Amino acid sequence: MTVTAAQQGEVTTDTDNRRTLIILAVGNFIVGIAAFVVLGLMTTLSKSLGVDQASMGRIITDYAIAYAIGSPLAIAATGRLPRRVVVSLGMLLVGIGAVASAFVTSLQAMELARIIGAFGGGLYGPATAAIAVSTAAPERRATALSIVFMGFTAAQGIGTPAGTWLGYTFGWQTSFLIIGLLALAMTGVLWRTVPAAIAFTPTSLSELGRVIRNGPILMVLLFTVAFVGATYTTLTFITPILEQRLGVGRDGVSTYMMIYGSMAFIAAVFGGMVADRIGNSRALLVLCAMHAVLLPMVTQGPSHPIAVALVLGGFSLFGWAHFTMQQSRLVAIAPQEAQLVIALNSSMLYVGIALGSALAAQLLPIPSYQGLALGSFVLVTSAALILVLGDRWIAARRTRS
Repeated sequence: MTVTAAQQGEVTTDTDNRRTLIILAVGNFIVGIAAFVVLGLMTTLSKSLGVDQASMGRIITDYAIAYAIGSPLAIAATGRLPRRVVVSLGMLLVGIGAVASAFVTSLQAMELARIIGAFGGGLYGPATAAIAVSTAAPERRATALSIVFMGFTAAQGIGTPAGTWLGYTFGWQTSFLIIGLLALAMTGVLWRTVPAAIAFTPTSLSELGRVIRNGPILMVLLFTVAFVGATYTTLTFITPILEQRLGVGRDGVSTYMMIYGSMAFIAAVFGGMVADRIGNSRALLVLCAMHAVLLPMVTQGPSHPIAVALVLGGFSLFGWAHFTMQQSRLVAIAPQEAQLVIALNSSMLYVGIALGSALAAQLLPIPSYQGLALGSFVLVTSAALILVLGDRWIAARRTRS
């Protein structure tokens, strides 16, 4: 049963809804920085905590696994709580995890702090998507989703490079502390500004189980795992790759991370435009083809700074344009379970991150990063195969019905 704002005695306007979406987008910006800032700090973190870079990959893998497992379970467990409570609780955990990360002295403590933050992000992201879907008219839902998650992609274009620069300049602890304080402040903003009564469809663990058993949905989710896994097989160790191939330091790494993040921000709009013209599935096949070319070039292509910037920008553009396409595919298959399928897609994104980062740690010892190039290529071609097979399954289901 859908609980509506009207039933709870509260009426919202389009202006109120847009303000809410913008506030939620700012929250996703903070969640995104908390999740991805470590990508630019791998070298300085490994030196400070006294572990090798392959071991440091665990803080990415652990975060991803915690998010992947915790997000759908937490969303189902809190399925009947008001959305304001859920987003505020999620942001509070993000803040606690980031502040704790600033004071750790060992890899194990860092892993625990990151897991706390991951549970918070796993609550916050899907709940914001549910609010976007619930408060927007059907013809505006795609736009509402893009507004909410634009904060997430903006984190890569602005927040992660800024966090990288701060970490190199003032110490990585400063980056985490600032992120944590922003998240704690945002918790209060969310509680004060997000309406207490927002329409939403309550969820449960039984509904989660029913959605997971849906074959076509699983195929769509598996594409996310393989595609994102391919990205993170290369991206996990992008900092040492840039440092060793180009000999750059703080400013160089920050600049290249800004290029990568800026194109990720553009990818959200680019992906929607391409999908509108040729359809989600064809657009995703194009992304797979471009990714298959660009991923190996990040580690094996020309080392001229301009060439690296172009490759890294294309790698980001085609690597992140899939996000809105995948959400649209899932909502089209299961519109009544939009919150759960979006939560599951977010979880599978982090399963892909866990897969890619774990695989990267195993392949890193292969000389000249050749193992990373091969692993990325295999995963992205697997994603293309999953896409084709999944679309055939979905088409067959529609024909029978």
